[in-house]
Amino acid sequence: SIPSCVLNLTQLEFFNVANNQLHSRLPAFQRLPELMVLSLTNNQFYGDLADVLAPSLVDLWVDSNRIESTIPDNIAARCPNLTTVRFQNNQLLGTLPAQFNQLSHMNLALLYNNNFSGPIDSLYDPMVQPHMTHIDISGNRFNGPLPPTLFDSASLVSFVASTNCFSGTLPAAICNATQLQALLLDGLSTSS
Repeated sequence: SIPSCVLNLTQLEFFNVANNQLHSRLPAFQRLPELMVLSLTNNQFYGDLADVLAPSLVDLWVDSNRIESTIPDNIAARCPNLTTVRFQNNQLLGTLPAQFNQLSHMNLALLYNNNFSGPIDSLYDPMVQPHMTHIDISGNRFNGPLPPTLFDSASLVSFVASTNCFSGTLPAAICNATQLQALLLDGLSTSS
């Protein structure tokens, strides 16, 4: 596990313990005001995602762990500078918080292989998040129609949403995503 004294390193900006098979509760990294990059990838961490939301975070990589929690409702207020979130391959659940599409610096959102559910209206707002290039939400239980606004983007390169429970038709607005190179939507349940 990570020694608790690490949380006393208030000038710490980068912390990477990826690929170590560490097994413990998520440390309270939110106490580190200067932490910009946190990589806990491929370990056995568990607990509440809110515990790691340090105010200066730019890159948050907690993928491939055993985290069972929701994304905090106030994620954009707590981490306004986030550019990348790698939450994939956990056991995250619930719906996406309304603030998720307010992360204005976001360019990469990897949320695949979790237990998320509900609509994806708050996933992405091209007007607020003009730098978003890659979104992968596959392997969840998201449902409802695909919001046409998802594709009102000049920057989106890939949108992967396979193995969910979406319904409706593919919105015509998809033609607005002129930079789109990869679109994976297998399993779309259409009404026509």
